[in-house]
Amino acid sequence: MKNIFELYAQAQEGDPKSQNDLAMAFTQGVELPKDKEEAYIWFKEAADQEYGAAMVNLAKMYEIGDFVVQDYEEAARLYEKAAKQGNAEAMNKLSALYSDGLGVEKNKKTALEWLKKAAKQKKPAENKELLKTIKAKLN
Repeated sequence: MKNIFELYAQAQEGDPKSQNDLAMAFTQGVELPKDKEEAYIWFKEAADQEYGAAMVNLAKMYEIGDFVVQDYEEAARLYEKAAKQGNAEAMNKLSALYSDGLGVEKNKKTALEWLKKAAKQKKPAENKELLKTIKAKLN
């Protein structure tokens, strides 16, 4: 990772990867004090530029209500945008929301479709665990 000063400068210039990385540093307290508000601001900056990883990180905040009011609909919206860019983590998270009917209408078929798309993004060893999840969701 870049040093924190370079990262901050590039984030200020509008680089979405740097904005996401800076937000992660604030989330984890790496080279900076933990600060959820700053993390949210930088994740949002990057997500507004359609940066997939930032959309997933921001969606996680909305899904669990971390610093923000829990909002499954917003989480689903962000996960779907990132999933449509090919982000496997977003596909998995979106599948879980469809499976449980959180923020979206409950739909096992759509949940399974997103899981299958995610499986295509994974390495073969990771697919064994995903296959177990798919089978469990079918029951």
